[in-house]
Formats: sequence, structure tokens, C-alpha cells
Amino acid sequence: KILSFAKVVYDTKDNTMKPPDKSRKSDFLSISGSTMRALAKKGAPPCADVIPSNWEETKPCVPNGFMVKRGWELMIEYYQNPKDQKWIGYSRMMSEPLIAPSGHFEKKGIFGKPSFTLYFKDAQGETISPWHDLALYPSGGEEGRTVNMMVEIPMGRMEKLEVN
Repeated sequence: KILSFAKVVYDTKDNTMKPPDKSRKSDFLSISGSTMRALAKKGAPPCADVIPSNWEETKPCVPNGFMVKRGWELMIEYYQNPKDQKWIGYSRMMSEPLIAPSGHFEKKGIFGKPSFTLYFKDAQGETISPWHDLALYPSGGEEGRTVNMMVEIPMGRMEKLEVN
């Protein structure tokens, strides 16, 4: 059993992020994390009152209401200058990844470097998916009180690890 997060999209009618309304599909824009980072890197300004009709193809601006103004300014500053020394305090590795002591894992590379990989293994040593092959409730855990959880952002980091 997998718990999922509700998807939210940008509603062009009221300039808010919310769950999609299937009866008004054309009123919503999907702004993924990758899209948001690309917009920040190019320094996309806020959109005018009306979002361009070709926004999905061109992405020339950030829809009003997608993020508070100062938050967006910080996103631009970070993604245009990720190596700036001022960001070090927020992205310094503070620990090795926290891994459940009862799990079976294989680490390759150095944590914090792009080449780092962490493989989840079953009791037989076969590679498994943390999304699809882990039980919601750990064996021996009290159902409803303890759950397995996968977090893609390690403690003390800003960067999200990609889990495949």
C-alpha cells in the first residue's frame, strides 16, 4: 500500500494552487519542481494580470499566486547562483543519510556528491524500490501507529535526492 500526496496545480481563474477540478481542465497549469527550478534559473518575472495563452509552451513568467514575492526572489537568487558561498550554511552536509538500522542497503560513492547512490535491498540482497516494495507498516510495528517513510531531502540539506 502506497500513500500518495494530493497533486496541486495552478488555477488561472483565482491565482491559487489547489487540487485540479476535472470539470475545468483548461483552467489549470501544472508547475512541476523541474519547471519551477528552470523558471527560477532564467529569472522569470511575475506574469502580468493575464497569463499568456501559450504559457505551457513558452513559460515566460511565473503566475501570480504561485509563490509569495520574496520566496520567488530567493528562488531566483539561489538557482542563478547555487555555488555562491552564502548558500553553504544552508546546504552543508550535517550527517550521513539516516537509514533504518533494520534495513538492507548498499551505498556507493560519497554522500553529498552527485555520484552518490543508495540501493534498497530485501532480505535476500535483491534491489527493491523504496516506493513500491516496502510495506507501509514495518513488521512487528503497531498498525496505525508506526509507518515506513521515505524522505528525499536528507537532514541538513536543501537538495532533493532523486529516488528511482
